[in-house]
Amino acid sequence: MNQIKIAKTELLNSNIIETISGNRMTNKPHIQKMYSLIGKFGFADTIKVVKHKKKYYVLEGQNRLEALKQHKIDTVPCSVIDWIDGTFVDLQKFIISLNAHNRKWDLADYIHSYSSNEIREYLWLKKQIATYGKELSTGVIVTCYNGVMRSQNALKEGKLSFIDETFSDNLVYQFSILVKRFSKKQLPAQVLRQAAYLILKKDDLYGYLKTFRLAVMNHLTVSKEPLPDGDEAFKYWFDNVVEELYTMRNDNN
Repeated sequence: MNQIKIAKTELLNSNIIETISGNRMTNKPHIQKMYSLIGKFGFADTIKVVKHKKKYYVLEGQNRLEALKQHKIDTVPCSVIDWIDGTFVDLQKFIISLNAHNRKWDLADYIHSYSSNEIREYLWLKKQIATYGKELSTGVIVTCYNGVMRSQNALKEGKLSFIDETFSDNLVYQFSILVKRFSKKQLPAQVLRQAAYLILKKDDLYGYLKTFRLAVMNHLTVSKEPLPDGDEAFKYWFDNVVEELYTMRNDNN
């Protein structure tokens, strides 16, 4: 059996503890929750930090650290990890594993983390989320670029790849316009994710996108009911309505 490493517990000044760009962003509601719990019980668990080149960086507990600072507590208990070499990849893996038992990382957390390592695809996704996040969920935006509807293992491992970036830029834009015109209720995230997934499987990407837009506008304008929800129901609608309209348009041309 390998020898188990034990972190040393030290009291550190909160001002000397720095954040790591590869960590997820702090969460204001979570900070407020931690602030209230610390005030109520008068207790705070240790902050996990890594010591690297005589500096300390928070690995797990950055929301708790911010809550302690708001309580004007300058000296905080820390579990000091001093056996990681400090490379981005190693630190990032350690950060994710430490946070796994707390609030689960969502796709936006992974995108933020890997974009800090200047990975172009993640940087672009982060920009698109900032631009279209009011209309589209992170999951929809991601699917528009990689064609993966649910399991995003490659993205979580830093191996995200795009199918057709130029088309995906257009796809995200057109989806956002549809949501602005109708609503998230009529065009829920699950529907748009599956629409992106199905469109990206076609050879004529732009033709199917145009046809899908027409089918959606016809459906929501006439019936004013949401599109069929659920994988099977939506696929049935897509295969019958969108495919038929696409064939008709091509025949007329």
